[in-house]
Amino acid sequence: MYTYLIQVSAYSLVCIIGLFAATPTYADHPIKIPTRQEASAVNRNSVGIVFTHEELYHQVIHNIESEVELDSGLRIVPIMGKNHIQSVYDLLYLKGVDLALVRADAIEYIRRYGDFPNIQNVIRSFTKISEEKIIVLARDEFNSVEDLAGKTIGLGNAGSGEFVTGSIILESLGIHGQHTEINNSAALDQLKSGKLAAMVYLFRPTDAVQDGEDAIVRKRIRNLKLQDGIHALALPDNHELKSNYKAVNLTHDDLPGLIAEATALHTYSVDSILAAYNWQSDNARYKKVARFANAFIDSLDELKSGPYQPIWNHVELDSSTINVARIGLLDDIIIERERQKTDKEQAENNRVAAEKEALKAKNIAKLIKQREEITARLGEKMSTADSAELKKLMSQLSSFLQDLETSSSTPGDDAGN
Repeated sequence: MYTYLIQVSAYSLVCIIGLFAATPTYADHPIKIPTRQEASAVNRNSVGIVFTHEELYHQVIHNIESEVELDSGLRIVPIMGKNHIQSVYDLLYLKGVDLALVRADAIEYIRRYGDFPNIQNVIRSFTKISEEKIIVLARDEFNSVEDLAGKTIGLGNAGSGEFVTGSIILESLGIHGQHTEINNSAALDQLKSGKLAAMVYLFRPTDAVQDGEDAIVRKRIRNLKLQDGIHALALPDNHELKSNYKAVNLTHDDLPGLIAEATALHTYSVDSILAAYNWQSDNARYKKVARFANAFIDSLDELKSGPYQPIWNHVELDSSTINVARIGLLDDIIIERERQKTDKEQAENNRVAAEKEALKAKNIAKLIKQREEITARLGEKMSTADSAELKKLMSQLSSFLQDLETSSSTPGDDAGN
């Protein structure tokens, strides 16, 4: 019986050891579990970014979340917003929102139609993320945007990019009509059926990867043909429009079924930007955004080269957006980094130059010592005439070495070496 108990105990021990061996440790777990101290710092380290429910924006925020968090110690908190207009107000008033991914003209929309006439003074562009061309699609009987006066035009859902941009464009051109709030897919259907005279659509960059409904609508619009009774209208060269949008061309590459090759149609583009509140430099929120800015700069190369949205390849830190000023702290960080880089390069140049000077001085001292030793040895064996000739040569060598030593102590002599 004792033998049986020993066997059972041994078997149990083996099972227990096997169980522990099969149980993964925290170190092997793919999710890093924070310590209590790390978890308690979440509010200090969090950066809230509000954005609208658009597939491209989802991907951009997810990319930032994946890459910027990696080494910065920050916690990126994606916040699903209601629409572009509300996202701007959330940036102004909602606690926990530090940045907003919005279309830039939403700020102009609030200035025109809201109760914030000085909004451009408090909202800044952190960086431009993408640039989208404005497309006005109309039925064949309308040859210009002026022909749309008094007609029914689809402007997307309330607060959407198409709604904001379309409203500003039509008002700037003095075109008044019935503006229907309708999603892009339904608007395209009604445009084909004749219920709508026209619709406004924002065309994402051609290399943008899109999924879901956004991708479906984009494909449907690119597949339109003139035989469908629909064409794209040019937008006129207008001073008020140019004060809010960048003039661009629609080409065959954008709408291959509606625009012939080697043909350009004048329109404008609207930027999608990462916007920030213009905090004072002594504010704690400023410091949080500055910390994000440093992490974003460090991550930009990885965002461009990693498995992320191709539109990151177009993002530049010095980009500007019409009618929205750049945030000052980003420029300050870039300037400071350039200064530090210059100082580091100068320090390295000084170190190399000092090493060269030390090596030169060492070689000169070695030559002098060798000269003295040779002179002493030869002087004992040479005739008076030979000794005089040697002294003359050594005097010339001494002058040469003295000149060399003097030149080695002159600043900048080896700057080009």
